Amino acid sequence: MLIRIFRSLFSSVLITGVLFGCTAPPDPLKTSVSLTVGQDDAFFIPPSLEATAEQFFRPKTGAAKTGSLFVDIDGDTLSHGSKTPYSQSHSLQTRLSGRAELPLGRHVSLDGGVTLAKGKSKYLLPVGAGVLIDPITIKFQTTSAELEAGFSWRFDATDRLSTRFELGGGGSVARTRTHITSALLDVENTSNSKAGFIYTGVGVRLGQGSPHNPALSLNSRVKYYPRMGVSFQTGVSLEY
Repeated sequence: MLIRIFRSLFSSVLITGVLFGCTAPPDPLKTSVSLTVGQDDAFFIPPSLEATAEQFFRPKTGAAKTGSLFVDIDGDTLSHGSKTPYSQSHSLQTRLSGRAELPLGRHVSLDGGVTLAKGKSKYLLPVGAGVLIDPITIKFQTTSAELEAGFSWRFDATDRLSTRFELGGGGSVARTRTHITSALLDVENTSNSKAGFIYTGVGVRLGQGSPHNPALSLNSRVKYYPRMGVSFQTGVSLEY
């Protein structure tokens, strides 16, 4: 039921935009809705950790905020170049997406989409951070929205099997609850973040993708956030 409502609303908005934007599109506009389970998008981690550090770990006086009082956690703690040892033990995101494709040729389409997502991630700092040497756990719970536009190239191997390549850009906004715990810490903070990105991806789809016969897709995507680095995601989708 939720998929049908989302698809109906998404299609209505796109059709209205086409009618007001041009008199007759060259090719029929194709719309779809997909439900995806995959890896969490990590773009929110640096600003969320930085906001938590500002709130709890840094001096509240007029002194320069050049470091933490006793915990060396900041926006770079979980980055690839971090000097703090860490590992990721959990990363999961559920995404509901609406997508529109305007064919420009036999294989090429102009695409646009909107995505609503819920994600959870968990990281472990086995030797702590700063003067705290006890293991530290950092958990994130995120609600996010995303808009994107770009181009896709689709090649059909059979009537039910196709490969898709994509390239484009977009923007993400997120509200994140950060929870840091250890033997001595129990810190929670909620923050907002936003960022633009460039993406490229590849996917394999099996099926037609209709309301009564959803297609199964395996997707991989790389996003580059200019100020935050690269986020890699894989997922399994049902496309209606």
